[in-house]
Amino acid sequence: NAGGLSGDAALGVYVDANGVYITGTYLFNTIMTFSSYAVATTTAITTGGGSNDVFIAKYTTGGLIQWVAKAGSTAADAGYDIVADGVTGNVYTIGDYAGVNNFNIFPSLTPPVIATTHVNQGTDIFISAHNQNGGFLWSTNISSAGSDLGRSIATDGNFLYVTGGIANNANFKNPSPAFTRTATSTQDLFLAKLNKSTGV
Repeated sequence: NAGGLSGDAALGVYVDANGVYITGTYLFNTIMTFSSYAVATTTAITTGGGSNDVFIAKYTTGGLIQWVAKAGSTAADAGYDIVADGVTGNVYTIGDYAGVNNFNIFPSLTPPVIATTHVNQGTDIFISAHNQNGGFLWSTNISSAGSDLGRSIATDGNFLYVTGGIANNANFKNPSPAFTRTATSTQDLFLAKLNKSTGV
């Protein structure tokens, strides 16, 4: 199990021959401890500074914790889905973040990696990549003037496929968009195909 002193939730899980990967959200100003199954092994993370932060964790298929990464802005953030690439072992996560400050992937690094900036109102979508040992590789975002929702991610070994909801004129990689799509209603669904090496 895993948890801290307040409300925590795992929202996405993926399993392959190399392990079990989970992502979700945990409340700030608390320590979240990840325990191994039937073994006294734990790994703990602390807050990244917002009301809710993102966690990304890998277990063995036998239930032993391997590593944990965290990310967060000054507001509510959550990881909703996760997938691993069977070719490289890289781990990809999608979710939402908000707040006026930068979204920090692996803030425990010295110095922290400032990966994705929140540009507009509401929530933005983040997509991040870590290697098989939990090391940060890259992150990108999808951002509009409204609330954008990142909900699902998959890979065919060559590309990443992401889906969710966008509002207004959504920039795919903000503030220097690779392309822009305009929602025709309050919120539209989207499906995007991304380069798994860059997220663009």
